[in-house]
Amino acid sequence: MNDKEWVEDKIDKAYEILNKSLLTHEGKIDKKYRSAFSSFGAAVIMGTDRSAISGFWSANSETNKDTVVACIYELLSGITIDPKKNKCSSQEIVKYFEDAKFSKDELLNAAAAFKMACDLFERIEK
Repeated sequence: MNDKEWVEDKIDKAYEILNKSLLTHEGKIDKKYRSAFSSFGAAVIMGTDRSAISGFWSANSETNKDTVVACIYELLSGITIDPKKNKCSSQEIVKYFEDAKFSKDELLNAAAAFKMACDLFERIEK
């Protein structure tokens, strides 16, 4: 399966993950979260996978960038994350990503799937 097919195949799952996350409310999503997934992809391209992940995971909680990482974790790992907490423990995130069970392309494809899934929600302009 090529990258385009993988992304297209994962859009529905990304939508489900977003729908139960803290990023959406009543079928709406703040437009900044689409940008956050784009920023994550750019961080992966410009730096290292680890620096992008740790930078987003440790970001200010008001930005919900840790939720972006949690969503990507769920899409890549297949492990469902409790929607009330919307994140797994730091140890799980670090272990998953440090064990290198992903490639840079997989991270970029996951971010792209979420960007496209964000377009399926009504946007909140703040």
